[in-house]
This record gives sequence, structure tokens and C-alpha cells, in this order.
Amino acid sequence: MRAHRFHAYWQNVEGRSVFTMPRAEWQSLGDSSGQPFEIDISTTPIAAVGKDAPLVAAVAQRYSTDTDAITICRYDDKDQPTPYNVDHYRVWKKLPQHHDFHKIVKASDTHAGPMLEEFMNENVFIVKDDPGPDHWLSEPPKAVEIVINKEMSQPSSACDSKTCGF
Repeated sequence: MRAHRFHAYWQNVEGRSVFTMPRAEWQSLGDSSGQPFEIDISTTPIAAVGKDAPLVAAVAQRYSTDTDAITICRYDDKDQPTPYNVDHYRVWKKLPQHHDFHKIVKASDTHAGPMLEEFMNENVFIVKDDPGPDHWLSEPPKAVEIVINKEMSQPSSACDSKTCGF
């Protein structure tokens, strides 16, 4: 249970939610080549993000042994002339280096023992970035276009609103 205290304190340090997802589930979602790939967010802790506006695509990209990223693109006609709403999430596979791990452990009244190590090793941590200059766009971001075009160019798979996310 002390891992939960650590998690709660870490969210406090971040000033936002830190979602956990089993590492094996995250790794099973797709490509490890570093290229963007579409994911189904309905099985992730951030599934609710697709409820406010139609989802164009959810795209993930693996960057390093420490960090991956998710880009969520939704379409809302009410936001014309910039109807594409883009949110970015970081997927931390290790505690971010800008945090003092031992300071968080101590402040959360936890110890860096086997239970905490197991919690850190068995999960990835998903954190929404602050909105950037690409939060509202007039067209989908390039990573989303790449994935949509890739799906549409594959003759063996039918591309509809369910399989391509638009």
C-alpha cells in the first residue's frame, strides 16, 4: 500500500493526475520502431478523453527507454476555424529524471523497498502535458496524418470510422 502513497505524492509534485497502466499492456499496444502508430485508447486510463468530441486518432510513439508519447486528436466543429483539438501525454517508463526519487519516497512516508520497486517496474505512468501552441489546429497534426494515411494505403484492411479513428 505504500506504493499508493508514493503515487499520490507524485501526483501532488506534478500538480496533475499521474495515470498508471500495466507495463505489459502498454508494450502490447504497438510498434517499437520509433514511428508513430495508432492506438485504441478505450483500454487505457485516458479513455475518457474521447467522450467530449469525436476522436480523429490516438497516436503513440516510442522515444526512448525512459519516455514514450501519446497524441490525441479530436474534431469539434464548434471550434472553427481550428476544429482539431490536440492533447499530448507523456508516458514515463521510469521516474522522470527531473524528480528527486528519494525525496518523493521520504516525503510520501514510503521506503524504496521491493513493493515500490515492483510497482515502478510493473507500470508505466501517463501524464497530460500542458496545452501547447498546437492545441487548436485547422488540420490534424502530421503524426496523425501519417498514421491515417498509412491505414488508408493498406489494401488488405478496410478503413472506416472504427478502424481509422475518424
